[in-house]
Amino acid sequence: MSGSRRPDHLRLVEAEDARREVEARLPLESGGGGGDVGGMPPDDTRERVAVLEQIARSTDATLKELKDGARDLRDKQDRDFRILFGAIIASALGLAALMAKGFRWF
Repeated sequence: MSGSRRPDHLRLVEAEDARREVEARLPLESGGGGGDVGGMPPDDTRERVAVLEQIARSTDATLKELKDGARDLRDKQDRDFRILFGAIIASALGLAALMAKGFRWF
């Protein structure tokens, strides 16, 4: 196992848990009667499809927000690294100058 990779059996368990959670949120009701509606889907199917479309839109928006947030964090990380690296170099040079002064090299 390396880093943050999860074993396949854990991913399958998590996927199964996620499926159960979605099913619990959107309970499907039985169709009652079971008659022919002339090739058109029953009314409750249209409602379910509308709910699924709304979930897809909100998921897409959430993914876009997460991608933008990750990009911002990467940019901040690069900037912070440059600042930290500059501070380390400046302190190393300052310490070298202080040591040179103490040893009367200049």
